[in-house]
Amino acid sequence: MKDDKSKDDFLVRDEDQWLHECWSLYRHIDIPDDPDQCWIWQGPKNNGYGQIWFRGKRSPAHRVSWELHNQQKIPEGQVVRHLCHNPLCQNYRHLEIGTQLQNMQDMREAGREGFVRKITPELMKIIRTSKLKGTELSQKYNISQSAISMIRTGKRKSTKKG
Repeated sequence: MKDDKSKDDFLVRDEDQWLHECWSLYRHIDIPDDPDQCWIWQGPKNNGYGQIWFRGKRSPAHRVSWELHNQQKIPEGQVVRHLCHNPLCQNYRHLEIGTQLQNMQDMREAGREGFVRKITPELMKIIRTSKLKGTELSQKYNISQSAISMIRTGKRKSTKKG
């Protein structure tokens, strides 16, 4: 019964609001001709995930995509998993509800375990010696600004060989 109420609550909005929410999401997505491919987020990012202002707060774009396409709120205690293993993908066909444990298992199986998945000793050297701003490096290498800062200050070290 709670799920029905959650869906009903989500649907109580006027059509203009719904259109604006959809526009706010889609204006930042590169949708390919093949709708089964990843829909890549082109807007603001945080820690490698798209970010969007939604219903009065900053939200992960993939969560908004799931909610708008399913027309219901994400159940409490659940996360939105990327079945394609691409954190910037917004394609609702690639998004599935699950637990945080399932999400972490997905990440491990795909070799996307956070910081370690991207940072090689060579890339760390490039980041430390680069004259680019942290925001520019973050966008160029799809690494969070906080990770860039930790590399530059020596608070983070690579664990990858290479």
